[in-house]
Amino acid sequence: TNIPGHEGRWRLFEYKMNEGRKWGVPESLDSIDANVDSTSLVGGPSISFDGNTMYFFMNNDIYFSERQKYGWSRPYNIGAPINTPGYEGFPSVSADGKTLYYVGQNLEGPRTKELRKKDMFCYCILKSVKDSKGNWGQPERLPAPINQDCEKAPRIMADGKTLIFSSIRLGGKGGYDMYQSQLTDLGNWSVPVPLNFVNTDQDDLSPSISAQ
Repeated sequence: TNIPGHEGRWRLFEYKMNEGRKWGVPESLDSIDANVDSTSLVGGPSISFDGNTMYFFMNNDIYFSERQKYGWSRPYNIGAPINTPGYEGFPSVSADGKTLYYVGQNLEGPRTKELRKKDMFCYCILKSVKDSKGNWGQPERLPAPINQDCEKAPRIMADGKTLIFSSIRLGGKGGYDMYQSQLTDLGNWSVPVPLNFVNTDQDDLSPSISAQ
C-alpha cells in the first residue's frame, strides 16, 4: 500500500467504522507486519464470516492470522497440502469455515486457442475442504465451466453456493472480468455470468461483498 509514511513495502492495514458510520484512520497490523520481510509481496486479505480468522497470501504461499484480545496474531503458514513449491494465493473461506477457495498456477494453460498463442501465465481456482479433525484436505481443481482459461481472485458468498471470480476468457470486455456462478443441488457449477455492470476493459478483480 502507498499510505503516507508506509511507502516502500507491502503491508496490511485495518480501518474501523465509528458510531457516525465514518471510516477512521488506517491502522497497521503490526503483529503481522513484524513477521513479514520488507521485500515480501503481501495481499489478498479475506476475513472469515465470524470475523476471527484472516487469510492472505505472502509471496507464493497462503497464511492466516487469528483475532486475539489485543489484535491479530502473528501470521501462520497454512502449510501442506494447500501450499506447495508452486504458487498459491487469493484465498476465500466459506461461511462455515470448512472450505477454502484459492488460486494456483494453471500448468495446463488456457483452453482457448487464441489465448494459448499469447503464452500467458495463468491461474486456476482450487478448493480444499476441512475434515472432521479440522485438517485441510487435498485440494481439488474446480471443473469447467469455472476453470477455462485464466482465472483469479475467487470469492465465495455467504450462502456457500455463489462464487464470484475473475477470468480472462473469450467474450470478455478486456483483461480480467468478473463472473458469477452458482453451485447447483446436483453439485455442478452453473455457466458463469459476466458481471458487466462493473466489468471494464481493464482488470476487474477482488470484490468484497457483505454477508447480507
